[in-house]
Amino acid sequence: ATCQIIFTKGDLTRSLDVRNSDAGGAVYWAWTLKSRDLTPGTWHMTMKAVLGSQTKTTSNDPLTLEVAK
Repeated sequence: ATCQIIFTKGDLTRSLDVRNSDAGGAVYWAWTLKSRDLTPGTWHMTMKAVLGSQTKTTSNDPLTLEVAK
């Protein structure tokens, strides 16, 4: 599967690079707030996975990331 994490705050959208899952289905990212330009405030997170013609997202899950000043 290909996986992505998308961050939104108001009209701003940032994301982590799309990654392929390993044989066990796990996906790993190494990143920093600065590398993704995540400014202070509440960012809503959506996780997206695609495998063939199937797409799954967490769009109904209220996951947030609080970035401090």
